[in-house]
Amino acid sequence: DLVRKKPAYAVAFNRIGIALSALAEYRDALDAYAKAVSLKPESAVYRNNLGVARARVGDLPGAINEHREALRRNPRHAQAACNLGAELVSVGKVDEAIPYLEQAVRLDPKYSEAHSNLGGALARKGDQLAAIRHYETALQLDPRLAKTHLNLGIALTKTGRPAEARPHLAEAVRLEPGNLDAQYNLGRILLLNGNANEAVPHLEIVLRSAPDHAAAHFYLGQASARLRQMEQALAHL
Repeated sequence: DLVRKKPAYAVAFNRIGIALSALAEYRDALDAYAKAVSLKPESAVYRNNLGVARARVGDLPGAINEHREALRRNPRHAQAACNLGAELVSVGKVDEAIPYLEQAVRLDPKYSEAHSNLGGALARKGDQLAAIRHYETALQLDPRLAKTHLNLGIALTKTGRPAEARPHLAEAVRLEPGNLDAQYNLGRILLLNGNANEAVPHLEIVLRSAPDHAAAHFYLGQASARLRQMEQALAHL
């Protein structure tokens, strides 16, 4: 009704976009955000939302352009900086991404997603210790971030701290049981810590959904051998 009475009311189109995004209707949300931006092009908030919608439908170049423009119009928009950094990482431009993610953290030190994304970018650069610090900060701010628990577990494993990695990998599985990366990494760390019995069900979950996962077959073969289940071990190996 509001839109019919006042078609130029950009706020209404933005709210429609938010509602459609909540329903995972991202293409329709994109259209609504685009209308809001056309009516109020100076709004960094609307451009940021449009960029997110573009990313959700797979248009990363378009998302990057929108978030660059949002930051040009409001250099203190932490969400736009975080989103731009994450998108640049996704297209392999990690060096370019890191300053934007650092900017997001400076603008909003309590922005858990920015810390998590910065940790991911630093991990890609091989700086696992710095990545761990940002993952830990992100989880202090929001302990429900399953992907961050997973990434922290992987980083701790890479730095020779498997005992510290295990609870984070287990929490990632608890929060997102369908995350095959979490199931695989938990199964692997359990096996490497000598818990073959506990490792088996996690690796089996991976192989039920991804039967061509070679590393899961390898570790399940190793676990089966330790349990003296030689026929199963040979089949997986």
